[in-house]
Amino acid sequence: MPPSAAARRVIAGLPALLLAGLGAVPAAADPALDRDLAAIIALLPGRYEVTLPDPRGGGPMTIHHEIIPVQAPAFGPGRAFYHQISRGGFDVDVPFQQKIYVFDEDPVRPRNRMRSFVLAPGAATASPARGGAALAALQPAATMTFPPACIINWSAGDEPGTWVARVRREDCSYRSERFGQKISPDLTYVIAPGWLAVEDVLFGEDGKSLVSSPGLMRAARLPAKP
Repeated sequence: MPPSAAARRVIAGLPALLLAGLGAVPAAADPALDRDLAAIIALLPGRYEVTLPDPRGGGPMTIHHEIIPVQAPAFGPGRAFYHQISRGGFDVDVPFQQKIYVFDEDPVRPRNRMRSFVLAPGAATASPARGGAALAALQPAATMTFPPACIINWSAGDEPGTWVARVRREDCSYRSERFGQKISPDLTYVIAPGWLAVEDVLFGEDGKSLVSSPGLMRAARLPAKP
């Protein structure tokens, strides 16, 4: 005997009842993004060095990069790294620049990406590699932060085994106290097994670069410390 009209209405409503009872089904993670993120995180740490002409004159200068994984829970969930840029050696008291990167590890993230936090210019080194405790006590409010549109996006590079991180000037802008105007950065990182390349160009409100750039500076990866 075919079901009555009332029975058919009950059967038709079962899927909705089941969904209401189970809750929303979470979106599936993209395994390719997780594989790529694991490759980036494994490749990023290291000590890098490049020598180039000093734009201030007086001969060549050597720039040192050191990137190490750190624990920085105050900056939110995600794998964190400390990046120190210095001149005149790795173990300096006041680096040229210090940054913290925090990767987005949300399973449903649309791409691999990381947020960047910059310590105040002239700050004493916060490098955990030198036994400093400053990083553990550091809070995001004490750093320079950037709008969500300035998040750094990662993708595979043109050369096998390379990864490229970009912030495009068309997407990112913020007010700079140093320059007294709104600026737009055009940032590129390229990481490879043997080197790290960096270019960071800042553009003013008139569309002109505020600081001259020597182009993509490729720093050689140094052997790991014994």
